[in-house]
Amino acid sequence: MKRWAAAALVAALAGCGSPVAMDHLHAVAVTDDGIFVGAHNGLWQVSEDTAPKQVSAQAWDVMGLAHDGQRFLASGHPGPEMDAPGNLGLQRSLDAGATWQGVSLVGDVDFHYLAARGDTIAGIDSQSGLLLTSRDGGEQWIAAEPAPFFDVAVLASGDIVALTAQQRWHSSDGGQTWQQVAEERITPLVVTSHGQGLVAVDAGGRLLTADSWDAPWQITDAALGRAEAIAVHDDTIAVVSEDRVLISRNGGKDFAEATGR
Repeated sequence: MKRWAAAALVAALAGCGSPVAMDHLHAVAVTDDGIFVGAHNGLWQVSEDTAPKQVSAQAWDVMGLAHDGQRFLASGHPGPEMDAPGNLGLQRSLDAGATWQGVSLVGDVDFHYLAARGDTIAGIDSQSGLLLTSRDGGEQWIAAEPAPFFDVAVLASGDIVALTAQQRWHSSDGGQTWQQVAEERITPLVVTSHGQGLVAVDAGGRLLTADSWDAPWQITDAALGRAEAIAVHDDTIAVVSEDRVLISRNGGKDFAEATGR
């Protein structure tokens, strides 16, 4: 009888009071306040030595994530308690990721990749594969050609850099016209900006850096697995790879894994 009662109590506690854990990691952003991850169940803050902390008040599916220098931007799908269309378009948070409001394209677009700097925003729609760009904070958008792109970065100048297979493309006019870098043998999977330079991870898990949009890639000996997202702020680099977060505090010389879920 005592054994049954104890087992029942444990089961009840497990069902009602279990701590929520991050689920299925999609995107990452790094700010002055730390490292933030977009997951299937909301926005989370992570580090190497503390447990992940849920930041968003609601557990919605954060597929794309960016920080424009002042605010978080995101996209994805609503959580089970939200009355919203399946595709959330561009969402903005004015309170460090706790609550979110729709800006534009709500119901129409699901950005799986987002990049921003000031009023310049670029995102790749998961449904059409189109790269959409905005120069007014997400109010108005244009579709970029050629397609498909598979990741995008916005430089400190507001110029946009986007990746296609074995190509880097650059736009200085908000995505209206594009130049391409000469054909390369290195194929980055994900890319982000670092000032006027770029940081990326290729298909072999190697960390890549470039001093400018058209500079050749410099290859490091990091082994980061198959990356899904990357973000940089000062000397901190964060990479989402194989459902974990890898963190470097010294510009990519060493990486440590964020505390597990």
